[in-house]
Amino acid sequence: MLGYGLLGDLLSYDFEFTEILVPPQVTFGGDEVKCRFFFEGSVLKEYYVVICIASSELAEPTFKESLPLIDSVELERSVIIKRLTFTDIESTYNKINDQSPPPSSLVLYDPTQKKIDTLKLETYSLSLTPDITLTLEQRYLPDKKGGTDLGFGASVYPCSVVLSLYIYDHIYQGSFLELGSGPGLISCVCKVKGFRGWCTDGDSGSCELSRINLNKLEEGEEVIVEKYLWGEEIDKYVEYVFMSDVVARPYVEDLPKLINTLKELFKINPELKVLFSYKNRGGGEETFWRMAGEWKVERVEEYWIRSEWRKEGIEVWRITTK
Repeated sequence: MLGYGLLGDLLSYDFEFTEILVPPQVTFGGDEVKCRFFFEGSVLKEYYVVICIASSELAEPTFKESLPLIDSVELERSVIIKRLTFTDIESTYNKINDQSPPPSSLVLYDPTQKKIDTLKLETYSLSLTPDITLTLEQRYLPDKKGGTDLGFGASVYPCSVVLSLYIYDHIYQGSFLELGSGPGLISCVCKVKGFRGWCTDGDSGSCELSRINLNKLEEGEEVIVEKYLWGEEIDKYVEYVFMSDVVARPYVEDLPKLINTLKELFKINPELKVLFSYKNRGGGEETFWRMAGEWKVERVEEYWIRSEWRKEGIEVWRITTK
């Protein structure tokens, strides 16, 4: 699978020169001009260079000098993403890393290649940066429930990837509670970020899988895995609640219990922020919106979400008190 890391908010997956206007509240400095590598496993598939223009000229001429292959355009508060040729990739990669990877590892992405069903793989890998890759164990079964008793909690789904990357790039500190962890990708990202918290799921198999994947991480703060069913008593003080793919038809009958859990958590911490990702899977979200009417529910800006995921309808939403 393709992984990606920093500046995910600026990624465009088009194969031509692309310009993205940055929202007014976002500012960039020269040290935020970065390079982006895209790996499939250990193979470099694509290389992009991102130039952040804070004013009418590049803020960091030394960086420009180190990457002479980049085309730049003087546009105020804009971001230019340039896809490089194979030769440019090899040359610039070697400059940045001061090493020469084997030529066979420099393979450009082929958009015609067959898409792999990652849900059925034994492991799922996500590159947060060129130096940080998470590899999670999966236990998919063709039992119409995806391998767990409660259903669909044994594999990493795209919605959890999107929310994980949002957390990695946009949230810098805080305690957390994950509801419906599945194999635990979001909690693994939180641990890598140094967050303390709880990884919970109502399925014993998912909890076991989350525990295995969290224990693989040698560094990071403590993340406790607990079996928790929505609606049960809860007394945890956290700053964030993270949920992925829980607002969906398979779980619609349990949404009132989920709402009750969130109510209890808001009582404990009125400043709580709930972030959840989902894609429309048959109307469950409409039921959730109605039940969540007492809170402020707003969609997080989409500009940072990869275009192919936007086309799938994956969104990230935020819940806070009004």
